[in-house]
Amino acid sequence: MIAGTFPPTVRTPDVIVVSLDRVLERPTKFHAQDVVLAVEVLSPGSQRADNIVKRAERAEAGVPAY
Repeated sequence: MIAGTFPPTVRTPDVIVVSLDRVLERPTKFHAQDVVLAVEVLSPGSQRADNIVKRAERAEAGVPAY
């Protein structure tokens, strides 16, 4: 992760959507601010974390859609 980016860590979602420009620029590494859409597949064991904790983390990181 690049120094000064926010937040320093974010859990990896099941699926992400990023712009083609970002893919062409850095095809193997994306930062939270690169993500346009983050998708989580809910399961009974992770539903609370996915809906509350991860949603808050992604909102703080600036992901516009989760």
